[in-house]
Amino acid sequence: AEYESAAHPWKVDLFSKLVQGRPTQRILEVGIGTGPNLKYLAAAHKEQHGQGQQGSAESELYQGQQLSTELQGLEVVGCDPNMAMQPYARQAAVDAGL
Repeated sequence: AEYESAAHPWKVDLFSKLVQGRPTQRILEVGIGTGPNLKYLAAAHKEQHGQGQQGSAESELYQGQQLSTELQGLEVVGCDPNMAMQPYARQAAVDAGL
């Protein structure tokens, strides 16, 4: 929790720059773990492209298992060698609106 608090301003800036000027996104996060970056990515995308738009984008976590996203134009593919992280990453995706 201490790291996330310290890294918060840096991550907000980083993900804002990542999505800036790109109407569609396809993001691969290798080593997604519990998905702590998903909230930053979703928030930056929402800020740049509007909030909660229903769309055809989808989020994939682990071995092709898919989750729907409410963010039009955003696709996140996450992978991690530790399958025990899957439920945590899935919940982080849901919490982020993905």
